[in-house]
Amino acid sequence: MELLGGHSLGMGAPNGDHGLSRCSASQVRGARGSAGSGAGAGAERVSPAIKRRRGAGARLSGCGAGERRCRYRRSGRSGGAGAPLCVSTTCSSQAPSPFPRCPRLAAMPNFSGNWKMKSSENFEELLKALGVNMMLRKIAVAAASKPAVEIKQDGESFYIKTSTTVRTTEISFRIGEEFEEQTVDGRPCKSLAKWESENKMVCEQRLLKGEGPRTGWSRELTNDGELILTMTADDVVCTRVYIRE
Repeated sequence: MELLGGHSLGMGAPNGDHGLSRCSASQVRGARGSAGSGAGAGAERVSPAIKRRRGAGARLSGCGAGERRCRYRRSGRSGGAGAPLCVSTTCSSQAPSPFPRCPRLAAMPNFSGNWKMKSSENFEELLKALGVNMMLRKIAVAAASKPAVEIKQDGESFYIKTSTTVRTTEISFRIGEEFEEQTVDGRPCKSLAKWESENKMVCEQRLLKGEGPRTGWSRELTNDGELILTMTADDVVCTRVYIRE
């Protein structure tokens, strides 16, 4: 993920804003129609991610935006009891009532930017826990002493590029959707990132082949504007702190 392994997913990610735009009038009418009729199963188009959220108790329906991935859920917190609340990263806060801006979208942290490392703890110990031999560990520690990180964020979609003197790695993913990447020591894995708190995402990794330590990572924005990256291998935790350039 950070140094020894990597692959390019080739995401031409947008810049760091949330990419907000207006839903068309027909899309809004379609959404209202779905909400008023209960959005029958035959007419409803929902993504697998929305279906999973339904299993957790949230009632979501497609608003007819197609590839724009516009989504809403019924909520009593705005627009009156039972009014739909837009949770799309493409719907504007100026969308006609009863589609006010989603509070979560409004408060979404902005990870976008170019980051340089301020401090690092336990990186070599992490490599050791992953079974990397001593010679490669020394090379990796030296090469990863000044990584450059570029992050592009579009709502809940992320592109992260990490460059060192020996390797450049790139990952592209969306919160709540599984994607492929590599562990720190270069083993292919399936990963799933989720929000743990308002400013922190956590990612669990599952090896595609073979066995090894349980690995994962998290990224968190602090109130001081620092980015904290943690990488784990079983009980070993490596912490790296970054600041914006």
